[in-house]
Amino acid sequence: MGELIKLLYDLFKLNSDQFYSELMRLDFAIWVFGLTGLISLFLVILYYYIIDRPLTAKLSVWLIFLVVNAIILSILAYVIAYNTIVDDYLSIGGEVPDYFIDLIYFSGMNFLIAALFFLIFSSMFKWKSSNSSHVPF
Repeated sequence: MGELIKLLYDLFKLNSDQFYSELMRLDFAIWVFGLTGLISLFLVILYYYIIDRPLTAKLSVWLIFLVVNAIILSILAYVIAYNTIVDDYLSIGGEVPDYFIDLIYFSGMNFLIAALFFLIFSSMFKWKSSNSSHVPF
């Protein structure tokens, strides 16, 4: 399962071979994927059950939640991946390579995964909402 998650982050083959080997060697992709799922679930529950008001039962508010969720989680993906790689290289005394573009691709892929998680969780949990059960569709 962990290998499939790691391969998901290199779905479009945009990452360099060196970053791909780091992705396969280190476990940051699994942590990022798990946190993405948990935080997306929390924000869906927040939208449908805690902030469930007639004023927020609009597609525009739901889209704001989706985009904020995806932005937060793409930043989190960048930070976790960067810190894991830096910690790994510093622990062996090596020089940290410049993975800026690869990390941008990684966090961009996590943006898409976070949006997908939010959409799936919305489909699952919207039915019991008293005001927002018709949002987004």
